[in-house]
Amino acid sequence: MPAQPSPSAAPVVPGYVLEELLGRGGSGQVWRARPRSGGPPVAVKVLVRGDPERQEREARLLGELDHPHLVRLHHVVRREVRDGPAQVALVLDLLAGGSLAALLARRGRLRPGEVVTTVAPVAAALAHAHERGVVHGDLSPGNVVFTDEGRPVLTDLGTARLVGDTARAEVTPAYVDPVVARGGAPGPASDVFGAAAAAFHALTGIAPWNAADPAGTLTVAATGDLPDLALLAPDAPEELVRVVLRGLSAEPHLRGSAAAFALDLRHACRPEPVRLPVAGVPDGELGATGGGPRTELTHQVPGRRPRAAHAVPVPEGRWAQVRARLGDRVAAARGGGEVGVGPLVRSAVRRTATVSLVAVALAAALAGVVWLGEGWGGSGGDPAQAAGPAATSSVAHSGS
Repeated sequence: MPAQPSPSAAPVVPGYVLEELLGRGGSGQVWRARPRSGGPPVAVKVLVRGDPERQEREARLLGELDHPHLVRLHHVVRREVRDGPAQVALVLDLLAGGSLAALLARRGRLRPGEVVTTVAPVAAALAHAHERGVVHGDLSPGNVVFTDEGRPVLTDLGTARLVGDTARAEVTPAYVDPVVARGGAPGPASDVFGAAAAAFHALTGIAPWNAADPAGTLTVAATGDLPDLALLAPDAPEELVRVVLRGLSAEPHLRGSAAAFALDLRHACRPEPVRLPVAGVPDGELGATGGGPRTELTHQVPGRRPRAAHAVPVPEGRWAQVRARLGDRVAAARGGGEVGVGPLVRSAVRRTATVSLVAVALAAALAGVVWLGEGWGGSGGDPAQAAGPAATSSVAHSGS
């Protein structure tokens, strides 16, 4: 691995001290930086390719996006370079959990539930961007990054574009949409493909497209011939395999929207927390059920929850009145009839009370039958209506 540049070799970005190189890609370098005015550390991405005017315009547009799984853009800094074109630097949230690419490099693959927890929120972030006319255009495991508590965040928005932009795209060949590999422009369907491609790699341990070099990988991607996902991920639920393959469809219109992809992932497999590497824990233990440190679960499949006992008050109906009268009779039989009397009298009182209780119970049962007949008859035989407000509320809760 090449040595990381020292801080003395870091670019100069006004207002920030660049301290450590975190990574580099085709569009620029990402540095851990400290604001000169104070405050928590940030990530600064220095864009080294492309038209600065266009980069600055699009970056400001991206600053209007706001989603918990989309990296937050704080500032856009334009820096003049002597004897060269100006450069644009993006000041972003610093994400300390590492990228999905780095996690897969260590663990090989993730458990199906971890894949859902990682990719579904990213697809939801894509849907948020698409609704505002913005396409990411180059989604790969390298730009899905975790916070230190395990929340997945979509990054690398410096290469994003507006929907309909036909300019040549900067892509990662191993995850590129076949349409883009053949020369087409990225669109929302390409982002869905990218999210599904990241899920493919996380489930199988390999990228969808592979060749000896980037040019050869693009050639393979252009064919659209995918490896067998079900064969490479035998432990993945069948429904999850179907959802991912639909996102990888060669026909863009069959992939569905990013929002639908996110929802389908969540319902295809139960999510589980992602296990991030921790010092002292072998990577092999991270993929075992119950083994290794667990991060917080950021998304769960919606389901029915038991209603709290106090959530719906029980109406004061005939049964409540019968129970109250029955309680009064029991109290009178136990209390009033036994004070100051002898054993024989107490025994007679107990027998009398027992007979009274049986009579009251029979009367209560008869009253219940009459009450049910009136309730069902008055509601046209509909048990949901006969049950009153409590049943109505229960139906409303179970459908939410």
